[in-house]
Amino acid sequence: MIRRRILLVEDEPGLRRTLKDLLANSGYNVETSQDGADGQMRAEQETFDLIVLDVMLPSKSGFDVAKSLRKSGVQTPILMLTARSELNNKVQGFKSGADDYLTKPFEAPELLVRVEALIRRSEAGVRKKLTTFEVHGMSFDFTKARMVKKGEEIALSERECR
Repeated sequence: MIRRRILLVEDEPGLRRTLKDLLANSGYNVETSQDGADGQMRAEQETFDLIVLDVMLPSKSGFDVAKSLRKSGVQTPILMLTARSELNNKVQGFKSGADDYLTKPFEAPELLVRVEALIRRSEAGVRKKLTTFEVHGMSFDFTKARMVKKGEEIALSERECR
């Protein structure tokens, strides 16, 4: 059985630890980040099955992170997890690129079923195709339109990534 990878971006240490334990005990491989800029960088450079993203983060808000990820082509499902429960915040979250929005406080079973549903829908809706390829010291990442040869990154055109 494949353990699905989740990136948890949460700045509050106690909640980050609790959520990591909850998700890990449910069979997920959980990586954590405590600020928006770091979370965005990791989401762009690594492959995750889900991103759980707080809104109020140091260095960059969750709204801005989600927007930047979508703009850079990252299609990983995003679950916004936040204390901001006002309608305008929820709308902003979805418009920023979130796939779901859960307000704090929440019950653990609800978080877990939302995580499950997002991963299930993502797997069902994704056409399985080649996204990365390595040959003769060169690696290609077609989802991020880049090639690395001898440690040097070379940008690929949209046409080269088809």
